Amino acid sequence: WLSEDNPVEDSFAFSHHLMQVNYLFLLLNLLSEEKEREVLSLISECLLAESDKIIEENNLEYLRLLLEVLDKRLKGDPTLSSLFEGLVKRIVKFIENLAFGEKDLGGLGYPIDILKESSLGFNFYIDEIFNKGNFNPWVLKLLLKFFPQELPYVYEKLKEKRSDIDFMVKMASDLGRIDSPLSLEILKYIFSYSNNIIKREVLKAMPGISRHEEFLLFILKNEDAAIRSKILAVLAGNEQVLKQALEELLNLHSSWGSKNKITIENIIIIEELGLRQAEPYLVSLSKRRFFWNNNLRKKALGVLGKWHGR
Repeated sequence: WLSEDNPVEDSFAFSHHLMQVNYLFLLLNLLSEEKEREVLSLISECLLAESDKIIEENNLEYLRLLLEVLDKRLKGDPTLSSLFEGLVKRIVKFIENLAFGEKDLGGLGYPIDILKESSLGFNFYIDEIFNKGNFNPWVLKLLLKFFPQELPYVYEKLKEKRSDIDFMVKMASDLGRIDSPLSLEILKYIFSYSNNIIKREVLKAMPGISRHEEFLLFILKNEDAAIRSKILAVLAGNEQVLKQALEELLNLHSSWGSKNKITIENIIIIEELGLRQAEPYLVSLSKRRFFWNNNLRKKALGVLGKWHGR
């Protein structure tokens, strides 16, 4: 006789849901604190039994907390891995399905060190990414996590896609959201064979990755003016590295003015970017003697005059 709108029924449903939530967090607390292996095995089995419910409700926050606890336990005692093997495999399958289903997992900060083996396989990743164009930062993050030994083949597939501008732009952007040495290596590889359109996208992605400055300093002098400008714009946020870059661009050894044309290009770039940190170098250039340095002196003096309202 109870209708769907009956408050008693609603109250019962709420109480049942609250009991379920409390039960899951009880298991989480036990997993975090329990010392006995036999009890931990039982807890793992209970969590595995509840995993379908967690997945059905897309309870991503609970999943993140569960992974944090598992990660902590396994770092403290790696021998526990066999107890949690079934549970971890279930979590891997869920995360992979979410990633390929375009679910945004980026903000949840999942610890993925404990995820050891893909449930889908390398060929599935390659087909989805390179044939179907179905990828995002989390798909790429999992690819690098599960298959680092397959990078040479990934490089081959990337080179095959070099003429697909939209694909390469998205690839560079998504890699820039993965702060890892491997993503940096892939971006460096893409840069090595790309045209200026893709090179600019790679440079835009670099600030999201640690230790990119060394690579940018290495390539700085060998690129054309347009790319040098983009590199300097990226490096401008790091005063120490910017100083090294300015030294590279403005302190060129120039016998008989042989490098003056390039140096003037670099001054123009610095003027456009408003990099006043270059002033000491410009002062030095403005004082270079001999007639073959006339244009160089004029350009350096001109920029200094604009900066100081002269």
